Amino acid sequence: VSTQSTGTDLDLRFTFNGLAGTKELRSLFEALKQNNSLTCLNLGGNEVGGEDTILLADLLKYNNTLTHLLLGENNIRSEGIILLSEGLKHNQTLTFLDLRSNGIEGDGAMAEVLKHNHSLTSLNLNENSLGPDGVISLAEGLKYNKSLTELCLKENGTGSYGGSSMADALKYNNTLLHLDLAFNFIKAEGISSLAETLQQYNSSLTSLNLNLNQIGCNEAIPLAEVLKQNKVLRKLYLRYNRIGPDGCAFLAEAMKQNQSLILLDLVF
Repeated sequence: VSTQSTGTDLDLRFTFNGLAGTKELRSLFEALKQNNSLTCLNLGGNEVGGEDTILLADLLKYNNTLTHLLLGENNIRSEGIILLSEGLKHNQTLTFLDLRSNGIEGDGAMAEVLKHNHSLTSLNLNENSLGPDGVISLAEGLKYNKSLTELCLKENGTGSYGGSSMADALKYNNTLLHLDLAFNFIKAEGISSLAETLQQYNSSLTSLNLNLNQIGCNEAIPLAEVLKQNKVLRKLYLRYNRIGPDGCAFLAEAMKQNQSLILLDLVF
């Protein structure tokens, strides 16, 4: 087995591909329970799933040095998240968790993690299948969370309802700084809800990614109002939408009154 390790970082991407659940992977998890130096573990692309998540959850209960856990492109799915969430509820050291591309659907388990975990600062759920119900549940957990500063939900099929639920969560959450909602078909209703929250309620979010959300000229109008009134947003990504010349004109006019934004991405 070929690995890359620096003493505190262990990179095992694609190492156990096709061998997930074997004795080698189980031995690794068991050994890491006793490890007191490793801070970053990358297990991306190893088909981790099923019983492996039981062992991972157990590891998170006992290991108190791991801060970064990368599990992207595995097979954890919703059943595995339920198991993994038990370990995350007890863990007090993990700050960065990458769960992108794991076939995770909306079941509420991650919402419970956000309610009870107080160490996670970055959660990557990009390219899963949470759907509107999953994001609505996650948003409910976000209302109670006081540690997360970055949440990535790109390509989860949230739709307008998911966008509106995140807007509602941002009325109560004042720690999240970066929110990625790209490629989610949020459309008019969701954009309107987000704009209202950013104008009237939220004063912490500094970066919002709304790329690829079928945003048209009409949706650019409430976003322009955000630019006029919001004093903390520094980066707004609107790439690959349908804003058009008129929508860009609304945003450009609003920028004359804005003093905080340093990046407005309108590439099409």
